[in-house]
Amino acid sequence: MRERAVPGSGVPVTTGSTPWRETGDTTLAAFREAIGRSIGAGSSPMATEADVVYGTAAAARLSRLAAAMAWHETKNFSWNCDTAPAGFPCIPAACRNPWAVTGAAEGGQIGRWAVYRSFATAARAWVQRLTDTAGPYAGTRTIADLIRVYAPATDGNDEAEYVATVCREIDRLPLIGGNGVATNPFRAPAIYELYRDYAGFGLTQAQAIRIGQNKFVGRQGYKPSAIVLHVQEGTTMGSLAYWSTVQASSTVMVQKDGSVLRVIPEADGPWTNGDVQKPSAKGQQLISRLGGANLNLGTLSVEMEGYSGDVLADGVIETLCWVCWDWMTRYPIGLSDIYRHADINSVTRGQCPGAYYDVVMGRLQAAQQGGQPAPSWPGKPAWLPDSLIVDLFPEAAPGGPRTNAWLAYCGRTGRAPRRVTFHYKGTPQELIEFSDGLLIDKAAKVVGAA
Repeated sequence: MRERAVPGSGVPVTTGSTPWRETGDTTLAAFREAIGRSIGAGSSPMATEADVVYGTAAAARLSRLAAAMAWHETKNFSWNCDTAPAGFPCIPAACRNPWAVTGAAEGGQIGRWAVYRSFATAARAWVQRLTDTAGPYAGTRTIADLIRVYAPATDGNDEAEYVATVCREIDRLPLIGGNGVATNPFRAPAIYELYRDYAGFGLTQAQAIRIGQNKFVGRQGYKPSAIVLHVQEGTTMGSLAYWSTVQASSTVMVQKDGSVLRVIPEADGPWTNGDVQKPSAKGQQLISRLGGANLNLGTLSVEMEGYSGDVLADGVIETLCWVCWDWMTRYPIGLSDIYRHADINSVTRGQCPGAYYDVVMGRLQAAQQGGQPAPSWPGKPAWLPDSLIVDLFPEAAPGGPRTNAWLAYCGRTGRAPRRVTFHYKGTPQELIEFSDGLLIDKAAKVVGAA
């Protein structure tokens, strides 16, 4: 379907030669964000009908193309004659015609523009026109073909610019497959289940059952629509031991080794986010959205092992992004629906979840726009692929002293050791000892060998 991939993401790139009928669908959450985006202040007027418009476009497997073309034509209808900047083409607001369809419609026409009763009916007309087997687009195949008919240069259009914009906007939206799940550009972690793997986290079966009861069964009819990120200010084993004695839990916990522990089923509300104290403006929006109900009923929670001041390894950030992306593809959750615990409780949780929130949000945004920022690995031998570092050493952190020692070993020996071939030695852990006896200190200096 496409000719090349976005560097570092594994996500293909859309080009003018991409068959337009194969541009595919995105998630409802991503579509909502795309349609809600406006060139000016405020939200697009299409946003109130985004779900219905999505359903119409997705039924034809064209939701990514629909969002991209609505953006190029009318900036999601924020460029109508009431709001468009001076000198820009516009369509009267009464037309409700985001795809700039010409000719008569159910509501007649104003000038050359079709008029629709709603954005939903405009979407149905757009899909019908494009997919009509006897219509003007029946003989087109690629995006460039489509635009050549839809907005030809003979009408004063810049076809190349149109194609480039549509391709870029399509690639901003995650592609979902036939199973309705978007391709996750982040590496899948090891996943554990509390009900099955409790012993590995220092719990008895009775303790695991007790924690598993800390939930709102069935969410009282609410659905997950937001993610709240936390930091444990401790270890997972310590948090679980404490939770077995109090009324607390989380949907998942992410460990320092990058693994995920599923604690409470997603169908149930965890007991994590009920401590509302002086919420931020963003937190107030979540409270309003849920109508004052307990926030746990509409949220999914992540508890990150460690402390708010920790610098997290790139492999752990990868896992946090994987978890968020997975939920964003299966629930109506967009980037703006990911919250800090501090957004809910700024009094006693003002530092939660720490600096990792901004890193995760930046990585997710970059992935949505077609790629991920690659970490810089000072001291990395030229022969060592970046991807191999976190595959073999998941707790690696760019510039971290233990990572420096690991990279120094690679440079000294010409090979990359696996995680199990070395351990930390000394108190505090000032040395790394590898299986062949090589000792390297935190300054990446070889200090001994067997």
